[in-house]
Amino acid sequence: MKIGLSLVNFNPGKMGGVEVYFRNLLEHLQRVDPVNQYSLLCDERSAGHFRLHAENFDERLIRWRHPRPLRWIRSLLRHACGVDLLTSRIDALGLDMVHHPFSMMSLKPGQTPIVVTIHDIQYEYFPDFFGEAECRRRREGVLAAISAARVVLTISEFTRRSLVERYGVPAEKIVVAYMGCDRDFRRIEDQAALSALRQKYGIDRPFIYFPAASWPHKNHTGLLRALRLLIDRYQFEGGLVLTGIARNGQEDIERLVVELGLQGRVRMLGYLERDELPVLYSLARMLVYPSFFEGFGIPLLEAMACGCPIACSNVTSLPEVAGDAALMFDPGSTEDMARAIWDVWSDEGVRSSLLSAAKEREKLFDLDAFARVTAAAYSAAAEPSRLTPLDPL
Repeated sequence: MKIGLSLVNFNPGKMGGVEVYFRNLLEHLQRVDPVNQYSLLCDERSAGHFRLHAENFDERLIRWRHPRPLRWIRSLLRHACGVDLLTSRIDALGLDMVHHPFSMMSLKPGQTPIVVTIHDIQYEYFPDFFGEAECRRRREGVLAAISAARVVLTISEFTRRSLVERYGVPAEKIVVAYMGCDRDFRRIEDQAALSALRQKYGIDRPFIYFPAASWPHKNHTGLLRALRLLIDRYQFEGGLVLTGIARNGQEDIERLVVELGLQGRVRMLGYLERDELPVLYSLARMLVYPSFFEGFGIPLLEAMACGCPIACSNVTSLPEVAGDAALMFDPGSTEDMARAIWDVWSDEGVRSSLLSAAKEREKLFDLDAFARVTAAAYSAAAEPSRLTPLDPL
């Protein structure tokens, strides 16, 4: 088969977990599938950002023949003509299918069959985090993608169940492909590397680590309140290190740090390069993941691989990923969160038990298996019985 992987409108370094998803998929498809021919369908922004080392993978630049028109002109053409002109360029490549890996189709569907990955539908659970117009945009985009797709991929059973229950998607149309953890994530014992990172970022005390963009659903503010309670009730002497892209919850986080008097305890490092993350996990006393909503939760696997004990929320996909390798808490309860953090921080028996469970748990999430399941979904989408999308919504 000839398979296209759509990266039109991909924004490198700005897409968080879905970018990790695609980079891992691309790397491991190259490891496990030497038979099918893959083409990365790139625009000017995404071209050249991915490492291709397998002979059956190439990159195609999909762009306008003339200078790219303004967005409103392209939108007008799309609605007036019923087809995106870039879509017609993809159709002309003679591909057997195109995979859209980022929850919505980056282009209007054409003649080429489609597979789509839906990471989550958080906007249906927390609409206030998005606003009415953005919820409508996302809902319409996801529903259009599901209707056009022959196969829908999800990254967790939780997301699969959400699509069935909320949107009535036929269960047989959905394939769950669990991610795994990049092999670069491992326990770092090199004292020079550990010391260098500690010095670079001015980390002067043992710390809790939370890696997440500052979206409201990540619950940074709840974590800060739990930190204040830890200090006041448990005489907690550690710090909190935050990493991730600044998003629309950043100002609230910075304001609350000051209001709670936590300036000396919280380090906000922003976006870090991936090669620094295993070092930071290895330095951390523990990972805390207080999110209200996740489609998967890749930092849990990263922490397991790096020997970093975990306390995390007991909602959405996180119990599915963490299993018995994390101490869980109610993300809406400051008391419950603080108690769980303190137990993982201070109780060596709890820590030892979690680390032992993590060694077994992480074996269930393998990136080669993830790529094989995804490739099998491509094959399923090419079956004659799926020459048209199943049960359009």
